Amino acid sequence: MTTYALLGGFDLLKSEFLPEKYQGYAAIKLIPHLPWQWWTIGLLILIIVVVLEGGHAAIVKRESEHEQTRRELADVRDELRTERDRSRPKFKITFGRVGVFPGKQPPLQHVDTMAQMEVIIANSGSPSIATDFDCELHYKGQVLRLTFWVFGGVGSTVSFHNKAGEPIIKLTPQDLIQEKTVKPIQTGDRTIGWALLQVMGIEAKDLTTPDTKLVFSCADVVGTRYSGEYRMTGLAADKPGYIQGGVLPMS
Repeated sequence: MTTYALLGGFDLLKSEFLPEKYQGYAAIKLIPHLPWQWWTIGLLILIIVVVLEGGHAAIVKRESEHEQTRRELADVRDELRTERDRSRPKFKITFGRVGVFPGKQPPLQHVDTMAQMEVIIANSGSPSIATDFDCELHYKGQVLRLTFWVFGGVGSTVSFHNKAGEPIIKLTPQDLIQEKTVKPIQTGDRTIGWALLQVMGIEAKDLTTPDTKLVFSCADVVGTRYSGEYRMTGLAADKPGYIQGGVLPMS
C-alpha cells in the first residue's frame, strides 16, 4: 500500500508540476534503470515507513486500551464507593420545635433553665441505632456542655405549660430521643424524639442573645459522629417552632 502511495505521489507531481518534456516518464519505466543503491535506499525507506506506521498504530491501540481500562477502573471505584456508602449508616440531624423554660421550680430547683429540643434524625444509609448523645451551648464566646435531663422513673411525665398556665405538651420517658433510637433507624426512615437539657448559670430570657446556639450530636453504630445546630438568636413567642417558656408541672 505504501509503494502504491509513493508511485501515485510521483505521478501526481509529474503531471502537475514538471514541464512537458518530462511527461513521458513513468515510474514503472524508471524501475529497470535504477542502480542497486537506489533500490537499497527505496527498500530502507519502505521499511522505515512500515515500521513507523506499525508503531503509530500500536501506540494508538495501546492508548485506546489504557483509556478503556481507566474508564472501567473509574466505574468500579464508583460502584465500590456506592456500595460502601450503602453499607454504612448516614445520619442527618435537624430540629422541630425548640423552647426554653425557666428553672428554679420543683423538682428542678438546682436548674436555672430547661431547654427542650425536638430532634429529628434521618438515616439514608444502612440501619443503625443512635447513641453517645451530646449537646453544647455556645453562649457569649463560651462553650458549655449541657446535661441531659432524665425522668425519675417508669410512669413519670413532664408537662410544659405557657405563662397562662395552658398545657403545651406532655412528655413521657418513651418520648425522649435516647429511648426512640434504641431501635435501629431503618434506611430512608427517620426518628423524632425530645431532648431535655439542663442549663446552669444562664436564665431562659438570656438565651436569645446574638450568636447563641445549641449544637446537638450523636454517633451511629460504627462510631461516626453527626451534629446539627440550632441558633437561638431572635427566638420569639410567635416564631414557628418556638415554645413560649412557662412553668414545668411534673408528676
